[in-house]
Amino acid sequence: MGKNIFQTRRVNNQQTINSNRFSIRFDNLHSFLSRAASTSILPHLKQRYEATIGALGGDMAESLELSLVSSTFPVISVEVVNVPRFNDFVKATTKFSEMEPFDVVFMDYVNGSASAIMQLWHAFVGDKETGAMGFKQDFVLPQASFFVYGPDAPGYDVDSSADIPYLQKYSLINIFPKSVNLGEHSAESAEPRKVTVTFEVDNVYPVRINGYNYAANVTKPEDRYTSSPTSI
Repeated sequence: MGKNIFQTRRVNNQQTINSNRFSIRFDNLHSFLSRAASTSILPHLKQRYEATIGALGGDMAESLELSLVSSTFPVISVEVVNVPRFNDFVKATTKFSEMEPFDVVFMDYVNGSASAIMQLWHAFVGDKETGAMGFKQDFVLPQASFFVYGPDAPGYDVDSSADIPYLQKYSLINIFPKSVNLGEHSAESAEPRKVTVTFEVDNVYPVRINGYNYAANVTKPEDRYTSSPTSI
């Protein structure tokens, strides 16, 4: 009998993939928005860009990574039809279904307001002030990354050249914000503001899946992560 990774004796005391440590990262978002602000023919976008930079203390980081409170995940599905075959029917696939939008929820902060960046990005999709709709090259970011981390992954350091440990990494292709919801504001509540952004995306696929050795005798938590030989 062949090996089965789901045999009970193999999963005893194994670490599960938890759903409370994940993030989404937008690489080169600053350069992307800066270029769009300087080249877009939509009115007022350059002024909005400059106003957002000032609100963030002078500059935005090149990459924006959001530690998420919650998130749905893009689903790839195919359409199926019934094809008559004698006195019966068989299933046949026809095409990919339309990709549904997905939502992410994150905390907003005073220094480095991610909601301000999202609102700026959304203005390139469509400027409600003038009624003008943007051009695809000005608001569709070619790629973003969705990370699922292990239970003891260290903090992310953008200056580190080492591969930051994670369990799973997915690429989100052609992404842009469909809506930015700042939630309810109440004078009776001092809770942190949770921002919900709905994103549209054309495709999602796994880039790299790492293993995790919970029983390894290591000095650094990141050494528990076992990288695959090559990226997918």
